[in-house]
Amino acid sequence: MDVADPLPEGTTADTLRAMLAQAMAEPPRAETPGDALRADVARAAAMAREDWLAARLDMARKHRVPVAELDALRAAALRTQRQAEEAEREAPEPPVDPRGWADLLVNGADLPDTAGELPAMLATVPHLFDRDGPARIARDWTRDGFVVEPLTLNGVVNEAHRIARPWQWVRNRGSGEMKWAGHYAA
Repeated sequence: MDVADPLPEGTTADTLRAMLAQAMAEPPRAETPGDALRADVARAAAMAREDWLAARLDMARKHRVPVAELDALRAAALRTQRQAEEAEREAPEPPVDPRGWADLLVNGADLPDTAGELPAMLATVPHLFDRDGPARIARDWTRDGFVVEPLTLNGVVNEAHRIARPWQWVRNRGSGEMKWAGHYAA
């Protein structure tokens, strides 16, 4: 059919547009061997171990890949699934302190972040001050009065334990599960 030819009976301009659009549309994508292999690996990752052991030899023959390579692809798919599941799961909250103390997460990977949270907590205590470093008002029994003394590193840790409940997450080596480790001693 040529553009100059008259339209066949029953054919409209809309019909021709639709035919042209269909002809110009992308051809359906042919499945590549890699697509078929990826689909089978995804199915294998969903299989129970026993089913996988029974099916892996046939699947390896079908795709003409070594069984060990197929095992490695399945292991990678399982690892990716586990990581996605872990990312979706929220970490459980530590139990609430019965004394109402604030929780202070001690993140061993980012101790400066923990140290950044601590001054705001210590600022709520009436006997602690910042005088070119942490200081506290203490009772001097020999003078029968109060004095301002610098707070040592151990003093800061002791004060932190008096007003907050330092804690950290610990990964269980066997299951990989994150658990609340409770009281953290610096």
